[in-house]
Formats: sequence, C-alpha cells, structure tokens
Amino acid sequence: MSAVGELALWAALACAAWGIVAAGIALRRHDDRFSESAMRAGIACAVLLALADAGLTAMLLSADVRYAYAAATTSAVLPRAYRLAAFLSRPAGSLLGFAALTAVIAAISPRTVRERARVSLATCGLLALAIVAMLAIGSPFAPASVVASDGVGLDPAWHLPWTTIARLALLAFTSVLAIAKIRALGGVPWRRWVYAANALGFVAIVCARRRELAGPPWDTADWLLLAVWAVSVAFRRRERGRTARALEIAFGVAGVVALIGSALSLTEAFSLPDGAPVSARDPFGSAWTFVSDGRSIYTQLDRRVLAVFIETGHGRGARPEWRIYVDASGDARAQVPVDAVLAGAREYLALGLLAPPAAGSASVRVRWEPFFAFWWLAAALLVAAAVVRAREPGAP
Repeated sequence: MSAVGELALWAALACAAWGIVAAGIALRRHDDRFSESAMRAGIACAVLLALADAGLTAMLLSADVRYAYAAATTSAVLPRAYRLAAFLSRPAGSLLGFAALTAVIAAISPRTVRERARVSLATCGLLALAIVAMLAIGSPFAPASVVASDGVGLDPAWHLPWTTIARLALLAFTSVLAIAKIRALGGVPWRRWVYAANALGFVAIVCARRRELAGPPWDTADWLLLAVWAVSVAFRRRERGRTARALEIAFGVAGVVALIGSALSLTEAFSLPDGAPVSARDPFGSAWTFVSDGRSIYTQLDRRVLAVFIETGHGRGARPEWRIYVDASGDARAQVPVDAVLAGAREYLALGLLAPPAAGSASVRVRWEPFFAFWWLAAALLVAAAVVRAREPGAP
C-alpha cells in the first residue's frame, strides 16, 4: 500500500501540473474544453491524494519500519491511536493531510464553481505547491536508510491528546481558508467559508494553549497559525445580524476574561521530599498542599518511565500522576504530565517535573492559570456566531 501511495503522490503532482496548464489555456482562449479538462484534473488530484493518505495511514498502522516516516514515529508496541497521531507529527504528513482535505473539499463543491477556469487554476496551483513542498522536505514514502527491527516510537509530546487535536484544528483551519481564497479568486461568494475558518482557527489556538500548559511549548506551526488567524480576523468584513453580533460581543468579553486570567498566571518551583507536605498559594491567595508518595520506574509503550505520584489538596482535591520519559541510556527525553486539575471555571492547575526525580525528592513546577475555562467558552461562542452568520438569509 505504501508503494501505491508514493505512485499516487507523483500522479497527483502530474495532474495538478496539467490542471494549471489547461486552466491557463482556457483563460487565454476562452475554450470550454480546456476548462472541463482542468476541472477533471482537480478531481483526479482529490482521488489520488486521498489514496496517498490511505497509503501513509496503512504504513503507520502496520508500523512498517522499512520506510523512514514510520520508523521515526511508530513502533510495534504503540496503540493504534498513537500510530494514527503519528500521521500529523511531522511536516510531510501535515502537508499531505492539508493537500488531500483541500482537494476533496474543492472536488465536491457545486459544478458551477468547479467548472470555472480560475477556480481550477487556483486549486491545482495550490495543490502543486503543497506537493512540491512535501517532496522538498522529504517524501513520507521515502525508504529508511537502515532497516531496524522496530521504530523509535512516537515523540512523547504527541502522547498528549491536545497536541493532536490542535494539529487537526489547524489542518481544518488552513484547508477551509484555502478554499475561501480559491472561491474568491474564481469570483464566487466565499464569506461563509471565512466564518468557519475564523472559528476553527480559534479552536486550534485554544487547543495549542491547553497543550502548552500541560506539556511542551508551542512550535513553529502553532505560531504560524496564530499569525495567519490574526490576519484573517483583522481583515474580515463585518456583517449585519443581531444574534451573531451578540455572540461576538460575548466572545470578546470571554476572551478578555481569559486574557486577564493568563496575565494573573503564577508559576512556582520547589523541591518535594517524599511524604513531606509542601504548601503554596495560588494567585487568589488560596493555599494548596502537595505531597509526593515517592517514585516508581516501569515500562510503558516503548519507553522506560520514571513516575512521581503527587497528591494535591484544595477544594475537591485530586491525585494526578506526573511522568517523565527516559530513553535506554537514562537521559530525560520529555516531560509529560498525565493529568491536571480543573477547579471549575476559576482556575487551571498544571504540574510538571523540572528534572528526573532522585531518590527521596522531586523537583516540581506548579502553574496556576485563572479563568482558563473562559478560553473554551470564547471558542464555543465564536463557533456559534459562525454558524448563525452562515445560516442567515442572504448570507453569501
């Protein structure tokens, strides 16, 4: 199946190139035959890219380490969910997912849109650019230079579900925004698509923010998303509609409250001896008590794990387990908190290990983020406003 995916990828590039040529001729000569050919080239790209997606998925699910992409992101002991998450864990996979999703959405649009030469030219041009970029950074179907008995496994950062959710939202955001621009270049109404793109972009940002609090910091893709989303929102045309406007005002209020909570965030680091309670105060002055029950060493998935069990005492209380992954040589690879505490809408607590726990103590980082739940509320309100605007009579 991987060989089929590689062949489908190159065939999609050829179809996209022909679509560009055919659409250009159609615009120059006003020839409907070339417009039809360019439209069919776009549809062929959608089918071929979907086939390439299936090939990469099959490679990852089978952990076929003969290929570099699978060898670098999977292993035989990983659950299927993690193998699927590996699809987006590298730039080549994300680009392939973006190209396939964009091509499929363009292919199922109304024929009155697809048959326009400008739409075909924009679609095929964008797909060709994405495929060339993917091949330039390294094809996901490239064979491994050395075939090992098993892969190295998924990066621990991707064991956090919010990492995958943020990347999926980013993928949907970029694809919807691309379709909006393609339709605009073809002279077709496109504002509904922009509404959806703005909502998806904000959801992706909130998911990335949630992941940052719980584990690894933002990467380049997250910052790029933030920049593109900010530009798309800044130049969005304001429309009429009392309900949508009321939702957007509420979204703004929730966003301001969430920003205030971020400004009030507090981080504290301290040593936590086994069995000895340590107290700390959150931004509101409430006392929290942390008690370490000691450490354990065990094997999980494809890595050795050092675990510290920490009880938190405040309000309802909780007992999260915080882990740090180590490789075969004993060096720390990533800090991954397994759980966190959400104390209603008031604040969010994130715990993390600053260093591998030594016998008898652990170095702990505690972070409070007041009003974090308002980020989720703002995301829900913006999505609702996008739906209302798209359903308004006469909305383009």
